[in-house]
Amino acid sequence: MAVDEFFDKDFPVKVDAIEVENGPSIPSFYLLEQLIEKYKADNYEFNFIMGTDLIPNLHWWDEGPRLISETKFIIFERAGYD
Repeated sequence: MAVDEFFDKDFPVKVDAIEVENGPSIPSFYLLEQLIEKYKADNYEFNFIMGTDLIPNLHWWDEGPRLISETKFIIFERAGYD
């Protein structure tokens, strides 16, 4: 619903039910792996969008170092975080 309200229908942002289907929590790295596998034939490109407030602890996330090295990021500045 948030994507539909924020983005124009032609904007290339889509919602997938993978997170809903995998229970209350799925580590980000594994989510991205599943998305890539599911959509690889369609040649989609995936980027991880996050705020600067999450960067200091990203290496502690499940598979954080792999997420950092294998993922393209879009970073939004959050007040109080460089």
